[in-house]
Amino acid sequence: MGGIAMLFFGVYAIAPLLYAEAVVLGWSATLLFLALVIGMDLMSLQHFAILGGELMAVNAIGMFTLYRLERLRRKDFHNLSRIAAERSRYHYLLVRILPARIVERMRGGEQHIADRFDEASVLFVDIVGFTRLSAQLKPEQIVSLLESVFAAFDELVEKYGLEKIKTIGDAYLVAAGLPEPRADHAEAIAGFALDLQQTAHGLNGPDGSQVEIRIGLHCGPLIAGVIGESRFLYDMWGDTVNVASSMESLGMPGKIQVSNEAHNILTEKFAFEPRGKIEVKGRGEMQTWWMTGRR
Repeated sequence: MGGIAMLFFGVYAIAPLLYAEAVVLGWSATLLFLALVIGMDLMSLQHFAILGGELMAVNAIGMFTLYRLERLRRKDFHNLSRIAAERSRYHYLLVRILPARIVERMRGGEQHIADRFDEASVLFVDIVGFTRLSAQLKPEQIVSLLESVFAAFDELVEKYGLEKIKTIGDAYLVAAGLPEPRADHAEAIAGFALDLQQTAHGLNGPDGSQVEIRIGLHCGPLIAGVIGESRFLYDMWGDTVNVASSMESLGMPGKIQVSNEAHNILTEKFAFEPRGKIEVKGRGEMQTWWMTGRR
């Protein structure tokens, strides 16, 4: 009879059944077994009563055991679902602030990501007169202005497959040729610059005046990588970044100033006007150009 009891207990503890299914099967099998015992007159009434009590006890213990197991399974499932949701959310947030390729490398176990790029293009653009504007506008107006301007810039970044690095106040920093190298990095960022000019013509400030921008770009080698522990940032460093910043800050409203290096790469497909030599911090005199369009 011990084997019979273990068989019924296995229905609850071992068989991969849901609670309701196991209860129905266990009690149905119990009643069927007891009916066969009576019908075949296999034991006395006294032994039959003892067997019935044992099987009822086994069913009761099995029900309680399976109930506890199912509670634990549901709890584990809930915890695993929550962990999966958190991982998905974490991945989504990372992709929002870091390049997708960099996120994949981090998920693959890389802890210190830093790469050298021999050829890349960097562009800075800022809003002309923003300091004066910010002193006149309400905080919500400033945020609304930047949001509308940067949203328009973001669309162009997607169009040309560039990498938005960050915004610094009213300045917007973009790169081409990283984190994945591309042969047309200079051409892509030049097209982006020309579209920025056209886009700016349709942007107005809170007072209705047209938003003016100043653009500067440079091509050359740089280093890029991820910094930060609690807040990650994909950033880049090197003389190329500094020169691109100078091209913008020393430029003129509505114009695209490019370095001689960028001009030499782009001159076959884009039109330029010479600006002449300007003094650039850390570089001395540099020949620069105004980019005026495509050829």
